[in-house]
This record gives sequence, structure tokens and C-alpha cells, in this order.
Amino acid sequence: MTRLSHSAAEKYKTCPAQYKLHYIDKIRSEKIGSPLIFGGAMDEALNVLLSTKMDNPPENATDDLDRLKQGFEYHFAHQMINDEFLDIRTTHYIEYYKSDFDPDILTDVELKSLRDFIKNAGYVLDPNETDPTVPNEPDPIDLYNTIRGIIDREVQPNSTDLSYHNYACWLSLKRKGHLMLETYIDEIMPKIKRVVSIQKEVNLPNEDGDELIGYVDFEAELEGYDGVITVDNKTSSRNYKTADINDKGQLLIYDEFTENGLGGYVVLIKKVAYHKEKTCVECGEMTTRSVKSCAAIIDGKRCGGELTLKKIPYIKHQILVDEIDEDKKELHFEELCGILESIEAEEFSQNRDACIQFGKPCPYYDYCRSDPTSPNIEGLVKSTKG
Repeated sequence: MTRLSHSAAEKYKTCPAQYKLHYIDKIRSEKIGSPLIFGGAMDEALNVLLSTKMDNPPENATDDLDRLKQGFEYHFAHQMINDEFLDIRTTHYIEYYKSDFDPDILTDVELKSLRDFIKNAGYVLDPNETDPTVPNEPDPIDLYNTIRGIIDREVQPNSTDLSYHNYACWLSLKRKGHLMLETYIDEIMPKIKRVVSIQKEVNLPNEDGDELIGYVDFEAELEGYDGVITVDNKTSSRNYKTADINDKGQLLIYDEFTENGLGGYVVLIKKVAYHKEKTCVECGEMTTRSVKSCAAIIDGKRCGGELTLKKIPYIKHQILVDEIDEDKKELHFEELCGILESIEAEEFSQNRDACIQFGKPCPYYDYCRSDPTSPNIEGLVKSTKG
């Protein structure tokens, strides 16, 4: 019997050998990508928030932003990775991307945390400088950029540098999470009339005992639409298209279970956007216009005062809904049946065209190219989880 999720099916389509190593042999990469950790923590916070719109909210339901931020931070800082419960903030087992770090969103609190790390780690600009009145510690952003440059050259930084780099990325993603929660409360929750279910378990067995499995983020009634919608929350580096609802396959599986006939995405874009506000130092006039000096008219004359710029971060979002295409659903389930048959037949060939993914080698790149009797397991671990 095979239990197949949407992500497992996608992995098999990418490379059957990769599927076998991950799901059957349970050989995993030591490192976990930051999107998986971040998305899991965001799901935990959104589940609590969404439950406030249920007919019978659970006791932990809340729309209090501070409490939601605290819950998100806890789950983002402490997670199970390869059977080990870790402090995510400085562990070396998370792989961060350059886009994870945005220095412009860091608050004074986060910058102080980085300075404290620098001081406690003993970073100094000049080891010979002893004058206590002269700053002798690197700037937090400059230090991050230096270490990031080392990583970009595919050189392994030392342990302290890697911990600092990861902590800086974690703090930046934490702030993005806070901004996303603000956006969800202000822009998305008002459009949700009622939540029917949260994290409903999907289980679709076939006559051979195989199962399609998954979890529906939530089912809800949304303003502007009739009926209940099967909805998936996404944190993404790019915009989604309405066509993705039927083309990506995940919501087709979920709809076969929920039978709602409508699918949707709520997408939170991870790249932070900014409102730019300019304030005149002379008259206090505020504007968002693209001008170099104050254009306010005072006593019949243009002020012309100097403008100070303030960048206010925010998160772009999408709410996409479409009818489920039954023809595409049928074709997708035919494809899934074919994958299940191939798995049962133990067809696990290597797809050498997928060895480089998103510009990086597959986690099993060296393993698959090594001697099968003594495979190269560097960077891999054996997991007890399914």
C-alpha cells in the first residue's frame, strides 16, 4: 500500500530515484530549506487566526496581533528537523536564500539583537584597538554582506560566521512573518464570511488500498462568491495565476475530497514592498508624489522645502478563486494512478535532467554518482519519519 501526497507525487515526477531515496529509503538532506520552516510556522499562526471565523471557535482562537506574532515566533524558532528538536535561530541545518534577508525591514530591536551577537561572539574590526571610546565592532549589515559574499562564492564559512548569517536571515524572516500576519488581519480576514474547517485531513483510497493524502488549509465562504471554497494558503516569492488552481493539481485532489467545486489560493508575497512617504522639514506637508522638494503652496508660493523619506514596508497579497475543472481533475487523477502503478512496480529510474534544481545540485547529486556498494552519504541522514 502506498500513501501518496501531492508533494510526493511531484517529487516522483521530478525524479523517481529521488522519490525512492526520500520516501522509501528515508534518506534525507541534513539541511532543510527556509521556505518549509517558515511556511510551517506561518500555518500554525494562521490556523489560530482563521479559527476565529468558525461557528464554534476553539478556546485558543484569537485575532490579537501580538499573541499571533508570539505564536508564530515560537513555532518559527523551534521545530523538528530530521527527528531532532532544534533551535532554528542559529542552527546550521537551515539553508537560507539571499532573498530571505532584507535589512530595510529590521527594527531597532532586531538590529540590537545582531549587535549583541557580534559582541558576544567577539567580532572586532581591529584587534589592536583598545580605546573603549572608539567603536571596534563591525556594522551588523556589513558583516552579513561579507559572510553572504563568502557563501555566494560557494565557500563554507566558519561556524560562527554561519551562525551569524543564519540568525540575521531568521530575524529578517521573522519580521516578514509579522508583516504577513498584519496583512492577513487587515486585508484578508474581512473578506472571509465564515470558516467551515481548518486543516481537514484528506484521505482518498483506491481499490488497491493505496491512498491520496493531504491537509486542506481551510474551507470558507468568501465575499463575492457563492458556496464553500477549498482554500490553500501560500507564502511565495512570486505571484500566482488563477489558472494555477486547476493546473497545479493540489486543489484538484482536495476538491475530490471536499466536493466543493470551488478552489482558491490566498497568496502572501515574501518580497517586501514599500510605501514611500515624504515629509517636508519646513512645513510638515506629507506626500507620496515623485518630487524632489516640497510642492505645497503656502501664501501663494511653492514651499520648496527639503523632503525626508520614510519607507513603510508592506506585504502584497492575492486572493484567487476559480471553479474546479472536472476534465482537468480527471486527467490529473489518471496521472496519479500512473504514478502509483509505477511505484508499485518499483520503477525508480534516475532523471539526470533534474540533477540541478533551481540552480543547485539535488541533495542526492553525489550519492547517485558514487559507488552503490559504498555510497557517498555526506550531507545526508537516515530518518525514522515517513
